[in-house]
Amino acid sequence: MRSFASVLLYVLASDHHSIQFLDEPEAFLHPPQARLVGEFIAAKRTSKSQLFIATHSTDILDGLISGGAEKVRIIRIQRDGAVNRVKELSKSKTASIVNDTLARYSRVFDGIFYQHVVICEADADCLFYSSILNTKAISGDRRADVLFIHTAGKHRMAQLAETLRQLDVPVSVIADVDLFKEENTCKQLFETMGGDWSDASSNFKALKTAIEQRRPPMNAEQVAGLLREKLNDVGGTGEFPKSKEREIKAVFKGISPWDDVKRAGRSAVPAGQAIKHYDDLLAKMAAVGLWIVPVGEIEGFCRSIEGGHGPGFVAKVLEERNLETDPELKEAREFVSHIWARARSSDPTQRAESKFSKEAASA
Repeated sequence: MRSFASVLLYVLASDHHSIQFLDEPEAFLHPPQARLVGEFIAAKRTSKSQLFIATHSTDILDGLISGGAEKVRIIRIQRDGAVNRVKELSKSKTASIVNDTLARYSRVFDGIFYQHVVICEADADCLFYSSILNTKAISGDRRADVLFIHTAGKHRMAQLAETLRQLDVPVSVIADVDLFKEENTCKQLFETMGGDWSDASSNFKALKTAIEQRRPPMNAEQVAGLLREKLNDVGGTGEFPKSKEREIKAVFKGISPWDDVKRAGRSAVPAGQAIKHYDDLLAKMAAVGLWIVPVGEIEGFCRSIEGGHGPGFVAKVLEERNLETDPELKEAREFVSHIWARARSSDPTQRAESKFSKEAASA
């Protein structure tokens, strides 16, 4: 409480022109108090003072943003050997995140304090991939300094990736294969990650054409016909049959030809040139840190688990399987290993740490 009160007195009670430096105001404070300090500072700071705050606390940052996002400049300083790399997040980008409730509460600002951030589509994906990453086979004895955040779908991935990249936070993105269904979404995400769409456009268009020509998406009348057929013998006042529920869900899962590719991955891509375009496209995406799930979606990594999807599937994997040794999870371990290897090779901090470790070992 003494720390809390002294910060407020110095920052808020001062009535003269001043430049103040506040180092780690979160020290000795519980998270709710740290957030409250940040909110008070941003909302009540006098116009005569300029305040520089050094913090490692997401609670302080969240409080500052809540108290007055328009007053806050977010700057990330990352040490690279003897050099400090300084990046500032534009006020417009800060405002866009603050005003987008789903993006703000995705923990994107937490990524400022991590060496690497992985963006996934769903919370279950984050849990699955982070569990695989933190096995000894991949990360060793030291837990990876990586934050996993999700975007509740694909359409906010580019926005969060751009925010983190503006602050010089190394980013990887993991998306299901049906990202290739929407060109604008795929193009925006690829370019945000640093890619040149002209390099991937021909592969994308050829793959999309091959998949959709093989079986065009069903129209509304076709879907309605299938549903009527499934419901034809259903009646009465009893409970709706579970078997019919599964059949109806299967209808909606088969509306688009991309549903087959999402369930089966590469094996559902038409043979011939389409496979080559698919492989080339995955390689070009991976080169910029955009990783397409090779088996379509996470459930494809462990097909012997039945009756689970998303959180249910991940819960069964974590409860029933050994992540380190299970042979069915080998492809998942290899996929995450590739992501982690690229992340380490592209991060100067990780390279410097690796060099230091080798020099220490040789000494």
